[in-house]
Amino acid sequence: MLESLIRGLHRVGADVDVVALADALWLARAMGDAAGDGTPDPSGGPAGPGPGQEPYEDPAGQEGTPDPLTAHPSRPEPGTYDTGGVPDGPGTLAAVTGRVRRGSALPDGPAVARALRPLRRRRPGGRERGLDVDATVALYARTDELTPVFTALPERWFRLDLVVDASPSMQVWRDTADDLHDLLRRLGAFSTVRRWTLRPGPDGAPVLHGPAGGPVPHGLLQDARGRALLLVLSDCVADGWHAPGTWRMLRDWTRSTATVLLNPLPRTLWPHTGLDGPVVPLAARGRGARSADLAAGVPDGLRRLLAAAYPEVTGPWLPCPVAGISAPAARSWAGTLMAVGVAACEGVLIPPGGRPPDPQDEDEDDPYAYPYASPYAYPDPDAVLPVAEAELLVDAFRRVSSPQARRLAVLCSPQTELSLPVLRAVQAAMEPGSGVDVLAELVVSDLFEHVPGTESGELRLRFRPGVREELRTSLSAEDAWQVFFALSRFADAEAARGTGHPVAVADGRGTARVPEGLAPFAAASRAVLRLLGAGPEAAPTDAVTARPVPQDGLWIRIGRNEADPSAYTLEAWTLGDRRLIASDQVTGVGELQSRVTSAMDDGWAALAPEAPGNMITIDLPWELLDTPFDTWTGPGNEPHGVLHPVVFRCFWQDPERHAGHDRWDRLLTAGGRVRRDQVYWPGDGFTSSGLVSTLRADGRVLCLVLDGPPTSDPFYDEQFRIAQAEGIPVVVWSREEGDGARFRECVELLFAMETSLPESLSALHRRAWLESGALAPLALVWNDPALEGRTAAVSAVREPEPLPRARTYAVVVGVEAYAAEDHRMDLNGPAHDVRGITEWLLAEGVPADHITALVSPVEDNREVTEGLGVPTREATAANVRRALLRETAARADADLLLVFWSGHGTTDANGAQYLLTADDTSGPGVSLTDLLRRFRSPEVSTCEEQFWFIDACATVWPAVEEEAEEAAAVLPDPLPPRDLSSRPHPLRRQYVYMASGPENDAVEEAGRGGLFSLQLIEALREVRPWDADAPSALYETLRERVARQRGRGRTRQTPVFVHYGGQRPPDDPAGRP
Repeated sequence: MLESLIRGLHRVGADVDVVALADALWLARAMGDAAGDGTPDPSGGPAGPGPGQEPYEDPAGQEGTPDPLTAHPSRPEPGTYDTGGVPDGPGTLAAVTGRVRRGSALPDGPAVARALRPLRRRRPGGRERGLDVDATVALYARTDELTPVFTALPERWFRLDLVVDASPSMQVWRDTADDLHDLLRRLGAFSTVRRWTLRPGPDGAPVLHGPAGGPVPHGLLQDARGRALLLVLSDCVADGWHAPGTWRMLRDWTRSTATVLLNPLPRTLWPHTGLDGPVVPLAARGRGARSADLAAGVPDGLRRLLAAAYPEVTGPWLPCPVAGISAPAARSWAGTLMAVGVAACEGVLIPPGGRPPDPQDEDEDDPYAYPYASPYAYPDPDAVLPVAEAELLVDAFRRVSSPQARRLAVLCSPQTELSLPVLRAVQAAMEPGSGVDVLAELVVSDLFEHVPGTESGELRLRFRPGVREELRTSLSAEDAWQVFFALSRFADAEAARGTGHPVAVADGRGTARVPEGLAPFAAASRAVLRLLGAGPEAAPTDAVTARPVPQDGLWIRIGRNEADPSAYTLEAWTLGDRRLIASDQVTGVGELQSRVTSAMDDGWAALAPEAPGNMITIDLPWELLDTPFDTWTGPGNEPHGVLHPVVFRCFWQDPERHAGHDRWDRLLTAGGRVRRDQVYWPGDGFTSSGLVSTLRADGRVLCLVLDGPPTSDPFYDEQFRIAQAEGIPVVVWSREEGDGARFRECVELLFAMETSLPESLSALHRRAWLESGALAPLALVWNDPALEGRTAAVSAVREPEPLPRARTYAVVVGVEAYAAEDHRMDLNGPAHDVRGITEWLLAEGVPADHITALVSPVEDNREVTEGLGVPTREATAANVRRALLRETAARADADLLLVFWSGHGTTDANGAQYLLTADDTSGPGVSLTDLLRRFRSPEVSTCEEQFWFIDACATVWPAVEEEAEEAAAVLPDPLPPRDLSSRPHPLRRQYVYMASGPENDAVEEAGRGGLFSLQLIEALREVRPWDADAPSALYETLRERVARQRGRGRTRQTPVFVHYGGQRPPDDPAGRP
């Protein structure tokens, strides 16, 4: 209609601009109302007030400037109304509900990312080691022997901890916090990015909650090593920021960690919040320094003023950088932390007590002295401001606000109510250069009040009485049209099914009703109307052609350790034939991540990861349910959730009594797919009895969807437990707290795909990873009841012939006497272990010249090692290298390798294990991790079957990390440097038995040997490595023997078994006899 009018005017030669056209349309409308009955033309176009609206009248009853709102079309084709989650209310306009995607809550996000580039600087001397080409060449020139030399590689400077204030006032900035978190994760500047929450406790004191949702001590975020960056996002409005407790917590963080306080409010509002302390300029003293070490430029006058105002405060005032969420602010504090040029930033001074007594507020008796006197206030909805007071509010806002905020307020005046997504859309279209602080000026001003009932959900704002009318006097017809067209383009481009911001589209076939008083904010095309759901949907079909549910892969079982509440048991099995490939005991989530990642990486070598149909099933206790195992990186530095389908199992009750076998069978029959009518989404109206009744009455339900992690809120926890009790086999939940738009979109896509849910989830993760560098924000519980009770099953592969002793080689190492002059590291037992193992090998028929003994006994035990009958040398690092890498690895007839080690051992912070040799004085020792990796590589052409028995401690030695970084070469190796990163040999099988995990020491029985070695010798007499089922059977026998010793109180250790590679093949691939 409008386009036809414009073309007609051009044909008659009329020179009409936008303003003239808008004025003409307004005049035509006014003339039509004067001549007729005021009924708007149903053909569309710029009509009068929309259905349910009264015509606009000047509040003062005076004639004045024509109201530009009448130029704003109130009946578009068809009208799109911002409902913001408001339920169907009283109204006469029929509509179809739909959604549009929310715009970014960080309008200048790309500029902020560029401003944070200084944080990408790498720290020299990291934990990872790489080949030093120059040093290797120099060493080769001196020794004429090619020996790789390793050096510490640069690493990311910081790990990042983002602490988000969860006070009620921060509900406004929930989307901003989510987008900031996503931006920091995609930045690539941090080794890890974790999100924490600061919630007010029962007594009002702040309580820190971890990523899993539970309360944790705030000291957990302190880092004296200078490797952490802590960002605290808060508007500082909550009561806790007006008390010393929160500021003491922040002071503790600044004293030990690089800490920055981010405030989304504009700088002018800080004094009206808890952030009213002295703000001074800060400058860098060193790269990556703690916040407390920044140079604070405190003028002498301010110093004297603070001393006079707070005489009771003694001790230093510590600085903490404080900034808004904008590119210039980010450039300032990031440059200051990394000492870039002459960068400086602002910071607040925190006294020793956390916060001095509050100064008397001079404006306390005058609520209208400043338009932000009470940010986030919830006024009496029945209160009516006089027109004069509305004018006062608008006038005060214009005097103190920025030009962008003033213009944004005027542009929003045609709307009766506003949601944050629509407000951001107006900002992005009309004020694209403005940031979060401009939006904050508007949101927290006294121009708006919160719509009652929306404070804890989808926040909505409405103008205070009289304010909207006052602002509309400054709105031109051109601006009104530009806003309308911009929002129409936004709705047209961002329309989506099932996700995003709720809207209603005027349509006579709709069953919803638009509440009275809402005005349309955009026009929606007919294509958008169809996309938003106007019209019948195709009926769901029962025919399913999905591929079968993946049946092979890995099964990671994590359980509680009943003897130690802080520890967990870990077992890795093959999912198809139930073969045990690893068993361990771990303490803490950090160690759990390392061991689970290792089990995943090593397990795929036996399962051909490129083949389709593999997935990872992880059994978890309830408290670990939200641990992001699928985000941990695997091969190629990609998350496991991208590489393979990753699902979770969690039974809070006995799975044998699980009621979901029938539902599970129907799920498998459908190929692992779930239709929309088989999904139940409890939503906010959930009640326990109602959910139970629904699930029991509707046997079709196979999946429950939760808006948050089960471990983060009792609300979701109860829903999860009810689903478990009623036998719902699939539960999908959001990894993001709250009702996130991204989560809802992903859920819709998950159930729309033609593959099984695990495969569909992996596809969503891959797409999200390619687009944003992060996984999709959802997790999947896949409670397969058939897994329980079948762990004892073994593969039906034909057993191979026993390996001949004549092709067996062994290296036996025992270290008692160490190089330390005070002899405090000496042991009294490894020499006995060497003798016992050697005698067992000879008795089993292993040729004496195939056995190498490396032993360094104390003087009292030298007789023990005499007359062993095998070649014997001192247990030095050079001899270890010679025996393993030069002699044994070069044997063409070595089919089976047995390695025994008894002595001291340790583990660094990354989980790498080291074994100490007799001549070790400065380095961390021989790297067992390196040895195992090299013997799995194709460069060792023999030793297809390997057994490694390590009777040494695996506890973390405080000095080992620093010493490992300084060592030039942990284990010189004659292998060419190009092959150090070779993939494992596909037919190589390596079985590692360790005396203990990192949580306990390996016990030595003085004068007899190590407890592990003594039990090992007895176990080897029952189960020999040459037997077909030796690997797992030997471990079970060894574990039972050590468990009996543990029951007698002789030790606390538990053996650890790790399997690298596939199952023994039925025939020797090399054709050897």
